[in-house]
Amino acid sequence: MGYEGLPALYTMAVTAPPPEPALELADDHRKAGPRQFVYLDQRGRVLSRRAVRLRRVRLLAAATLAAAMLVLAARFWLGPRAYLGLGLVALLGLLRGRAESRINRAAVLVAYRRYREAEAVLASIKRPFRMLALVAMNRAAIAEAEGDHARQLAEHREAERIFTAVAPRLAPHRALNRCAEVICLVHLGRLAEARVALGQPPEGDYLRLQWWTAELYLAMAENHHTLDAAALAARTEAALAVATASGLLGVLAWAHHRSGDDARAWQLLRAAEERRDRSVPRTLRLLTAFTERHAASAGLSVPYR
Repeated sequence: MGYEGLPALYTMAVTAPPPEPALELADDHRKAGPRQFVYLDQRGRVLSRRAVRLRRVRLLAAATLAAAMLVLAARFWLGPRAYLGLGLVALLGLLRGRAESRINRAAVLVAYRRYREAEAVLASIKRPFRMLALVAMNRAAIAEAEGDHARQLAEHREAERIFTAVAPRLAPHRALNRCAEVICLVHLGRLAEARVALGQPPEGDYLRLQWWTAELYLAMAENHHTLDAAALAARTEAALAVATASGLLGVLAWAHHRSGDDARAWQLLRAAEERRDRSVPRTLRLLTAFTERHAASAGLSVPYR
């Protein structure tokens, strides 16, 4: 789920440092801007900012209560050696919190196309081990933006290995990783592997949108799809309700064109272009080629930009 930063300002030949981008959460994935993120629960549902804050307050309260009980237990029953265990638990919590903060910062830097800075942040994350799956996913996003699909696939496979081994609670991230892997395999021409990696649709509206995009992008590479008119209509309605669903609208345009409904196809292609952030690299190469071929028919500028 890259962007241009603000122009640099020069004073006496000294370049002013770019402002540090901040993580912005959206309340609803349908209204999220191109530089905003959404928070998913374990079932892939998008949580509002208020729900995220309440969740963090509850976790902090639970952790504080647990720590107080452990301190009392150490003081009255377990003896002073228990403080060592308490300190270890606190250290693990600190390491996890720091890793999550750094991963969030790296994700924001990737969104702003500050890839070298993002890689430096990712390189500093060594533990906990399960968080390294998210590190690999961010490195895969950098490789995708730079067109290095072999490196991208290696990072997706590393993330999947960690998800399988130790991170079952990160199921939504695993679903996102698989969708991105499908698109990567398409770019590498490994369509049979992509079909296997696609699997079944995940839970949650946001994840389902990502899966639909991967599914239809693979269908575009295979030059056929099996969706009937009702399924196309339902997916189109869902995509039109999302402010940043440019990729999904584009592959839906292809699907309508393949089904012989060019009027609807060109309408969706125009909608896709209206919602595409011009600073985002075109990572869906097949969709870009399709848009270029049919730009004139869809009423888009020629040559297509």
